[in-house]
Amino acid sequence: MGLRQNGRPQRRQRRAKVVETFVEVESGKINTRPQLQKALHLAKVTGATLVIAKLDRLSRNAAFLLTLRDSGVVFVAA
Repeated sequence: MGLRQNGRPQRRQRRAKVVETFVEVESGKINTRPQLQKALHLAKVTGATLVIAKLDRLSRNAAFLLTLRDSGVVFVAA
């Protein structure tokens, strides 16, 4: 979000293209995520931003989430 001159938030319009969609159906307790690994690899090689639908459902392990943060891939949680 950007700021208008009056200080109110303004949404910036961005054109985005979905490169590929990955779905992982695993328990949040399990840290082996083959689809996530594929998504991270694709994001790295294409320079894409990884969009995670629900970060809280990805993992219950803070160390796992910190590893994701340190992976070098730009990601956002929707």
